[in-house]
Amino acid sequence: MPFLAVIALALCLVFALWYAISPQHLWRTFYSWRYRDREANEPSETTYFLQRVGGIVGSILAVIGIIVIIALALDGQAKEYERRKQLEGQQLQVQTVVHFPEA
Repeated sequence: MPFLAVIALALCLVFALWYAISPQHLWRTFYSWRYRDREANEPSETTYFLQRVGGIVGSILAVIGIIVIIALALDGQAKEYERRKQLEGQQLQVQTVVHFPEA
């Protein structure tokens, strides 16, 4: 399950970086087809600036999310390893008890 979350966040990271690097290209790709006169309906520079800021913030949040998910997955694996090691130790103690036959 963490694998799917990392893939989803990686996809979000790609789009956020696209917003941060080239919001004009993104607008031409996804929105310009809606208008007959594309140049007249193109967003202002302020809009592009705010999209860049949003892309940077989204990129940072996506990277943090990926790091947190990977850290939690690794922590869960470490806890599972310790739990199994403890169970194996308990099983060894149980197996080493010698039962004497009753006379």
